[in-house]
Amino acid sequence: MAAPRFVPWRPGDRAYLPLVGALVAILVTLLVVLYGLNTVIRVDGDSMYPALHDEDRVLVTRGYGEPRRGDIVTLVEPMGGAGDGLIKRIIAVGGDTVTIEGDVAYVNGVRSAVAPEAVIGPDTRGFAPVEVPEGWVYLMGDNRPTSLDSRHFGIVPDVALRGRVIAVISPVTRFRLMD
Repeated sequence: MAAPRFVPWRPGDRAYLPLVGALVAILVTLLVVLYGLNTVIRVDGDSMYPALHDEDRVLVTRGYGEPRRGDIVTLVEPMGGAGDGLIKRIIAVGGDTVTIEGDVAYVNGVRSAVAPEAVIGPDTRGFAPVEVPEGWVYLMGDNRPTSLDSRHFGIVPDVALRGRVIAVISPVTRFRLMD
């Protein structure tokens, strides 16, 4: 009796070869787009709560173009601390004037609406108005009472911005795209 013969492809299986090739191409493209052009960072702390929670994993662009109010960005830690840097929200860009009253930001004389869900604490201190020069940004965390931000370290140059948060990807129950 002859030994069974191994047949890697049956004649009918060849019809699926283009489909398998297309799926592999889609997978490779997805991996390049997600991890070649972006990076994943773990949120450490609650200064961006409720937008981002401690231990969330976020998808961040590798590089950042023109700053816009409301963008959540990563940056090199301005006070020289260790770690991956900070994640904050842009409150004001070059040409804006920022006034802080307690935990509330006023941009060009109008209460900032870039983070309507921001946590406001009982702080009542006032800060002198800051004129943000071109090429610089004013940053704040959404959890204002606990956030180490531009109220403490001042305005930040655009070149210190590493990337923009585009999505929360983990835990899966919190998956969402950032607007």
